[in-house]
Amino acid sequence: FCFPDQNLDGFTGNPIQVIERLSGLFQHGESEFHHAEATVMLDLAFYAGSPPNSLGELVERLRPSVSEARYMSLGTEEGLSKAKVCKTFTASQWNSVYLRLQSLQLRVGTKFDRTVDCFSIKNADCAYISISGTTSPQSAADVATWLLKMIAEIPEYNDGRRTVIFLDEFSAIGD
Repeated sequence: FCFPDQNLDGFTGNPIQVIERLSGLFQHGESEFHHAEATVMLDLAFYAGSPPNSLGELVERLRPSVSEARYMSLGTEEGLSKAKVCKTFTASQWNSVYLRLQSLQLRVGTKFDRTVDCFSIKNADCAYISISGTTSPQSAADVATWLLKMIAEIPEYNDGRRTVIFLDEFSAIGD
């Protein structure tokens, strides 16, 4: 398998793994409070309906009021409760998480989406992964964070499979 020539399923794993993987994007220089805030909003957006299969789906749910409306439309007690939690965050707070992931999406497009022709680190015996250069060090760092967190999850699969990963062009994230 070869990334970025082939899509890599960035939404593989259980929902907690995906949320933790994405919350890792908010640790670079932000306070612990802002990291926790972003993690809670990611969790709310992720569970506002069926789990997303694409970054675009998740980004849309992070727009102010979108996750709240999705929970309200469920018409359940749990949905109403989650909608109230969504409302505790300001539009500015939702926008900060939305813009960070929207920026990542502009950089990677659909490369981390679960598509028919994507591959999963979980099922790879051998993969070549490259991060192309960019003028945005933050975008390159976000891509690298997402990739490295997926690679770090390999031992959790506990399936006895040996996987070889070749990482290339990680100089794109160097300062």
